[in-house]
Amino acid sequence: VHGRRWGPWWHPSAALGVVGLVVGLSLIGCAIREEPDTAALELATVIDVPTALALAPAPASPGSAMRFQRITVQDGLSQNAVLAITQDQRGYMWFATEDGLNKYDGTMFTVFKRDEQNPASLADSFVSSLWVDAQGELWVGTRNGLDRYDRSSGAFVHYELDPGGSSNLASRWVVAIYEDREGTLWVGTDGGGLISLNSSRDVVQHYLHDPADPRSLATASVRAILEDRDGLLWVGTSEGLDCLDRRTGAFTHFRHAADDPTSLSDDAIWTLFEDNQGLLWVGTETGGLNRFDPATQTFSRYQHDADDPASLSHDRVRAILESETGRLWIGTQNGLDWLDREREAFVHYQHSPYDPYSLSSSSVWSIYEDAGGVLWFGTYGGGVNRYNRATDQFALYQHNPGLPSSLSDNMVWSIAEDQDGVLWIGTFNGGLNRLERASGEFTVFRHEPENSLSLSDDDVRVILPDRSGQLWVGTSAGLDRYDPATGTFVHYQHDAGDPSSLSGLRVTVIYEDQRGNLWIGTRQDGLNRLDRATGQAVRYRYDPNDAESLCSDRIWALQSDRAGNLWVGTLGGVCVLDVEANRFTRYNHDPDDPTSLANDSVFAFYEDPTGAMWIGTWGSGLDRFDPATGTFSHYTEDDGLANNVIYGILPDSAGNLWLSTNKGISRFDPQTDTFRNYDVSDGLQDNEFNVGAHFRSETGELFFGGVQGFNAFFPDRIVDNPTPPPVVITAFRLFNQVVRTDLLPDEHIALSYRDNFISFEFAALDYAAPEKNRYAYMLEGQDKQWVEAGARRHADYTNLRGGDYTFRVRGSNSDGVWNETGSAVRLTVTPPVWERWWFRGTALAIIVAAGVGGYMMRVRSV
Repeated sequence: VHGRRWGPWWHPSAALGVVGLVVGLSLIGCAIREEPDTAALELATVIDVPTALALAPAPASPGSAMRFQRITVQDGLSQNAVLAITQDQRGYMWFATEDGLNKYDGTMFTVFKRDEQNPASLADSFVSSLWVDAQGELWVGTRNGLDRYDRSSGAFVHYELDPGGSSNLASRWVVAIYEDREGTLWVGTDGGGLISLNSSRDVVQHYLHDPADPRSLATASVRAILEDRDGLLWVGTSEGLDCLDRRTGAFTHFRHAADDPTSLSDDAIWTLFEDNQGLLWVGTETGGLNRFDPATQTFSRYQHDADDPASLSHDRVRAILESETGRLWIGTQNGLDWLDREREAFVHYQHSPYDPYSLSSSSVWSIYEDAGGVLWFGTYGGGVNRYNRATDQFALYQHNPGLPSSLSDNMVWSIAEDQDGVLWIGTFNGGLNRLERASGEFTVFRHEPENSLSLSDDDVRVILPDRSGQLWVGTSAGLDRYDPATGTFVHYQHDAGDPSSLSGLRVTVIYEDQRGNLWIGTRQDGLNRLDRATGQAVRYRYDPNDAESLCSDRIWALQSDRAGNLWVGTLGGVCVLDVEANRFTRYNHDPDDPTSLANDSVFAFYEDPTGAMWIGTWGSGLDRFDPATGTFSHYTEDDGLANNVIYGILPDSAGNLWLSTNKGISRFDPQTDTFRNYDVSDGLQDNEFNVGAHFRSETGELFFGGVQGFNAFFPDRIVDNPTPPPVVITAFRLFNQVVRTDLLPDEHIALSYRDNFISFEFAALDYAAPEKNRYAYMLEGQDKQWVEAGARRHADYTNLRGGDYTFRVRGSNSDGVWNETGSAVRLTVTPPVWERWWFRGTALAIIVAAGVGGYMMRVRSV
């Protein structure tokens, strides 16, 4: 795996560009050309990604949030300035820092540094660039030269780039490494110019700046190298952008011109990237982002504008990458941006001290996309951040104090969509939110004590757009109806002196039945049916002396069945109201009847197409009521349910039920009685959701809210990662001491019988959610069957008998897809002398001979 590029390193001597003119446009290699055929050639910079990623989700909706997983020195990273990132062909991730080179397997780091006592160690601990070539070799650019990592020996091979052996440190500082499609390795240095190495890795050409030659390299400081799809080699320097004609060795220069707005915005270049349309993107030191159009040979500039929140975050651009989904990411000195090319606007992600899932630092210097579609963002001072792009399947909306428009509060109680497609969200302390999905813009309605026409309370428990288009809002201070023409609220409240008013203020649920009746459930004051014309309510209360009354005044769920009956979920069981007869039938838990309701605390209902009623309980899982038999069947954690507290039930078009719980979301297939569970690592707002915070739109989109915002998703777009992960044996230990690392498949290990305590360590190199990867192993010749290790990544063995063994390990990705082949190494244990066949044969012969001799002596004595 190779090719996705990153922003180069920085050091204090970085100089600003010099204003100049575009020269030499008549040179053949870099002359004006026709717009390239985007399908003609594969980008040299495209990583090999499994075909399954073509099914990956589209970028998240406007206004949705991203969650980053931080990896810092506290997790084993050698230093927090991550200057370059790559992935090798075995699947390991590599991070270059100012204090060491790091190899990462998803959990553990192996750190390489300069050791003055070991000539085969790194040339320098300051690592500034990385590249994996077509042969799988890892190339490492350091402050003191170019190294190649020899995996078989664990040694670093040093390459002398200056045949004259210059002692000038800058000339040996390798800033950029790039392999072109012909296999030539190009090396950019801070002060030693541009160097090419052939496929044998001999230095072939050294390009330097010659003040007397206008066609020479612009400067000896080369920071970025890129071959475009037409085979042109672009070189980013500290004094402009150069294009090399490899036939003549001449460079065409593109410089900043103060009087030309279509010229390069700044001569000090940090990074280059070509997108899938053949456009060249250039990141600069002080001029922001440039897009070069090869047809017109002109640049379009994207720069920071303090008055435009949709402009680039900062004009110092360190890294550029276009992901497989087509999203263009830009790493700047003040945040991570992605460019919405339709709106020509930037979406920003920055560090927030209040959000542990925000970027660890706003200074983003390197970007990489691995073979599994996981995005890595290296920062200066904050380590590396991992973003699992598959979590885009679950669009996430949260409160972000750093954005001008976001959800007002993360505690979400209710979600609904009106007839215009506008989304309404009720929160605990943030009032009522109105979200325009297309723009991602939030409008917030709050309670204003001095304004009687404002929202009655900021604790919004339930929202219902009725069939007539009116919006009803239940709060902790009563029932409101929103008037969109005036932006005001009409209040319906409890009046102790008026029996036709609402029975209580704390509204928990609002429901409109088939007849158009509007039902209002309260937290502890029973059920109400509201006449919208008069504003009067009919109350239904619990009466301990009436078995046909409401079974509890604490109402949490309402649902009509196909017969027109109203199901009422309470904290005292299920009550079914025959609306015509005006009486309730009660269903309660009976500990002596396993077919009764599992729990009297009920949070959710759903009637399926067969007429069965599904019931979510508070602590006893999911129930299915069979109307033909009047019995309940039960599904709990023992059956695979994520958690026994079920807050919401929503169907999808395939007949599955989606259940929100205290441990994520479960997808339940009633045909097979199987569950698939999702948690926060899959992109959910949190593992804990809230009662009432669930909604299904007309388009089939599902919404679930919880304690950290809400998620939106289309069930048919939730797909598992079908690609088995690479499985590697990372270490072999003898008496708890590492004696071999990064073992190759079928490698052989020879041991003595005295080596009676050994361990293998292993990893599945899928980084979407490495903590959810699973393992199984077997030592053939010792184990009778596979050992299911769960998330444990090591296997220990003691006192192995002499003989030949094979250690095998399999692994799965976080979605449970297994690499059944896995990895294996051979093991031979030399037995002690007394276990060898010849010793045993000799001993047996001696015993037999002794026995025969004794017998003969006895016979003779007789």
